Amino acid sequence: MKHLAPLAAGVIATVAWSAAVAAPDCAAPGQTALQAGDADAAVTAFEIALENPACGNQRDALLLGLATAMHRQADAKGDGRRYCDAVQKYILVSESIDADLAAKGKAGLEATRAPCDEAWKGNLTVTCPQGGEAFIERLGGARACPATFEGIKAGTYQGELRADGRTAPFIAAVTPGADVTVAAELPPSGGGGGEISTWAWVAAGASLAAFAGAGVASLSTQNLADQANRPENAGDFDQLKDDHATQEVLHYALLGTGVVLAGVATWLFLDTGEAPEDGPSAAITPDGFGIGWRGSW
Repeated sequence: MKHLAPLAAGVIATVAWSAAVAAPDCAAPGQTALQAGDADAAVTAFEIALENPACGNQRDALLLGLATAMHRQADAKGDGRRYCDAVQKYILVSESIDADLAAKGKAGLEATRAPCDEAWKGNLTVTCPQGGEAFIERLGGARACPATFEGIKAGTYQGELRADGRTAPFIAAVTPGADVTVAAELPPSGGGGGEISTWAWVAAGASLAAFAGAGVASLSTQNLADQANRPENAGDFDQLKDDHATQEVLHYALLGTGVVLAGVATWLFLDTGEAPEDGPSAAITPDGFGIGWRGSW
């Protein structure tokens, strides 16, 4: 019996030592990189640690480190999208059962939410006839031509040109961080088929919006494919694969919709005898898509 106590103590010490070896400080490489001011290296270190099964019990701390590193990247590069990446990680940390980590996650979320929201805004300019007004739903009252709408959330907007006692619809697709220009014009006055011509314009605009959406979905599909091929994203491969499949379906669905609507618009224009020589046009620039109508009639 006298030898049992020392033996038990030795077993406990051995188990404790084994646990310490099996559970290393997974955040150490990332924290070292952060202290050295290398946010890029810190992001890589934290991502690798998150994929290590032995670091599973340190997940929330690693997520906080990753969010912090992304936050510093955004601050250093002025990258609004990177703030949004940090927001996603801070949200996860804010739900941690560890009160201290949760508080830090909420603080980080509060600091990155506003610049993230700002990054998902764009500017829209509507060029239209002098003396006319451009009205866009959800953006307040009509504005004199040429009309400028600054700092609006990315998305597709239905607009209406009002001039000379007549109206004409138009559609604007605003992309994050872009300065989009849309050309809105009135249909020719006089003649029959005015109501049908309006529907032709709506169909043409919707077709262009669908093609723009298909382009965005295609870019997103390629980005997801690239992410899935990165070694550090091996743990998220299944999720990335599912997201890729979803974006691919969306791309083809929008592309098909655009083709159908383009056919409908063409038929309506021809049916009313108002087919444009140049037709609807979409201006594609490095800043995004500008959708409108230009042509001689």
